[in-house]
Amino acid sequence: MAKEHVLLWKKRLHIAMCLCVGMMLYTGQSSGQANSEGVGQTSSQQGLGQTNSQQGELGHVHPNPQEVSHTPKAEHEAVHQSTKSGEHKDPQEVRKEAKAEERAAIDQAGFRVDFGDKDQVTKHFFIDERTLFTYKSVSCVRRDHVRIGVPMEDSKGKAAPQRGTLLVMDNQSPDCSDRAQISTGHLHGRDVFHYGKFSFKIRLAHALTSESQRDDKHGDGHRKEAAVAPNAMSCLALYTNQTEHNEIAACFRSSEPRFISLSFFVGKELDGDKIHLKRETMKHDLSDAFHDFTIYWAKHEVVFSIDGEEIWRPDYGVLPWEPMTLRLILRPFNIPSTYQGKAQMAIGSVEFTPVPEEEERKKTHAK
Repeated sequence: MAKEHVLLWKKRLHIAMCLCVGMMLYTGQSSGQANSEGVGQTSSQQGLGQTNSQQGELGHVHPNPQEVSHTPKAEHEAVHQSTKSGEHKDPQEVRKEAKAEERAAIDQAGFRVDFGDKDQVTKHFFIDERTLFTYKSVSCVRRDHVRIGVPMEDSKGKAAPQRGTLLVMDNQSPDCSDRAQISTGHLHGRDVFHYGKFSFKIRLAHALTSESQRDDKHGDGHRKEAAVAPNAMSCLALYTNQTEHNEIAACFRSSEPRFISLSFFVGKELDGDKIHLKRETMKHDLSDAFHDFTIYWAKHEVVFSIDGEEIWRPDYGVLPWEPMTLRLILRPFNIPSTYQGKAQMAIGSVEFTPVPEEEERKKTHAK
């Protein structure tokens, strides 16, 4: 009898253990499924990129708090100091205060981001991952298509003096949408700016360095570049759509290497969200090497420059006025967005210098 009693309890214990393990597996599977679907549902339900990118040259996407891969060191330190001092502040509020102080410091002193340094890049930019809709074109923005700290070269294989970041466009794993055939990289600025000089050292959409070959036919050791995708577009811009659509952008199509499109928007309320656009013909191919692109944005003027030469100073009564964030984008522009080849965009540095109040006052009086 005692033996049967022991066997009965062993059997009950075995069943209980099996039930526990089963519940653990089920809970883990459900949790993983919810997390993986949650990001995708957010993208499709809210139309991230789709809602805002009906306007402008850009493929606009917004960062998802679940996808932020880097919290600036200053915010960590602020939370740590709050805990250490015994103030018991809400960590989220402490981080907001630290971020506000950091933005105020940027507005006063400016900054420079070296795109060969991962810490600097992730401090100032979100690395997005989601579906990107623009003028009915569609692509999948992927983190693994943003490559930080890689060697930079021009079209002849001449190495740049520093490392940088590559945004890559290809057909690897475009699994964000049934309509997508293309994956690409995208950088969305964390910081919000209000007037200043923005300088970009960038090589616009060009062929993948990894697929280019050395051409020793003439004994000069120069490299023969692979063909670039004819449907690639590079954009560097300031953008917001919080209250009104404000945007200042410079965009380049790989199929037109000597043209650049410069544009701005001031919103629907003021002029029906019209695009103010100038297409400029350059003397040389803008994709062959790194160039210095500058956007000077002040209350009473916007000035576009390339390699120190002024290209366009719009003469329009109203200019963008809303605080905006930086966008660095490589995307397809063809509709439908069929895959036509690979491309990459190389970023060396981005620099922001605030507009001094005294300088702005002089410009105002001059008007």
